[in-house]
This record gives sequence, structure tokens and C-alpha cells, in this order.
Amino acid sequence: MKLLGVIGVIVLVLMSFRAKADDVKFADDKSCVAWKTRKTLFLFKHVEPVGMNCAVQSIVLNKGSELRLRSVIPINKFDSGEPSRDKEVFNILGGDRQTEIIYTSGPVDEAAIKNMLAAPADMLGLIYVNSKAFPVHFLVSAKTVEGGVAFDGHCTTKFSDLEIPKIKVAGGLIASVDDYLELHFHLLSSQIEKFPPALIQGL
Repeated sequence: MKLLGVIGVIVLVLMSFRAKADDVKFADDKSCVAWKTRKTLFLFKHVEPVGMNCAVQSIVLNKGSELRLRSVIPINKFDSGEPSRDKEVFNILGGDRQTEIIYTSGPVDEAAIKNMLAAPADMLGLIYVNSKAFPVHFLVSAKTVEGGVAFDGHCTTKFSDLEIPKIKVAGGLIASVDDYLELHFHLLSSQIEKFPPALIQGL
């Protein structure tokens, strides 16, 4: 009977984690970034935890005809719905030594940004983690929204590529983590400082 009780508890726990295996879903009216990874619980249950951060601050850096996006992401604002996991994310991102992750895109021009409204485009950039810079490629699309344009991007990379230790905490459960990491963003032009007004005129 005790064994059946233990099995029942395990089943209930696994069912509770199923609800956390969500896709990345952003609020329409907020600029946010997110991470997503893959884990295996008890050797057979697969989950994909997501950590959301809507405290991102972005600015367009203008140098002649070249534009760059710079986003500053507070490390202590990621929320995965699991406090112990968020604490570990803070630790592996070096939150005790730096307060922010910084992403800077490669140079693009106004035509390239407008073309994103028609088809997704690859955007090369650098992400600064633990005082080191790593190249990342985002596939970025754009769509018109009330008040401007929404930019959605995603990148598939690895913890090892960014020299980040894999997340281990899963609510105190036995878990193995794949060397797999997705990075996502949803940025609104109305919430990006110094976004060129000319880019949204006539849309």
C-alpha cells in the first residue's frame, strides 16, 4: 500500500509539471524576453520550462544609416513559476557579479527592418553573459500593431555555447537537462527608446 501511495504522489507531481511545459507566450502589450529549455523527470517525463522577463529595456543606437538594437535584461527578473529554479538561473548567469545581460544586434538599415514585415530575417548579434560576449543568430519577424510594430525573434542555441552551466533545479525532483536553450523576445517599437518614427509612418 505504501508503494502505491508513493506512485500516486509521483503521478500527481508529474501531472502538475505538465502544465508548466508551455510554449513561450508573450503578452501583446509588453516588451519581454524569455528562455526555454528541455528536461527529463524520473527518466521518462519530458518538460520544457520557460522563464519570462518583462523588465527588458531597449534602445536603438543610430550611427549614420546603420541602426543597432541594444537590450538590457535584469538578471533577477526572470520568472519561471518556480522560485528555486529562478534562483539557480540568477546564480548561473552570474547575478552576484553583474546585474544585467546585454544584447546588441548587428547593424541593419531601415529597409531591412521594413522587410521584416514581409518575411522573417536573420539578425546577427552579441549577447553578453558572465562578462563574455557570444555571437547569436535570431530569426526576427515583424507585424504592425496599434501604436507601431511588434518584433518577435527566437534563437536556438546551447548552454555550452554560451558557457552557462545547465539548470538543475526542478522543484526538488530528479531531473536531467539537455544542452539545449531557446532565447525569445517580443519587443514593441513604442517601448524601444529612440526608435525611428520614419519606420512606422504610413504602416
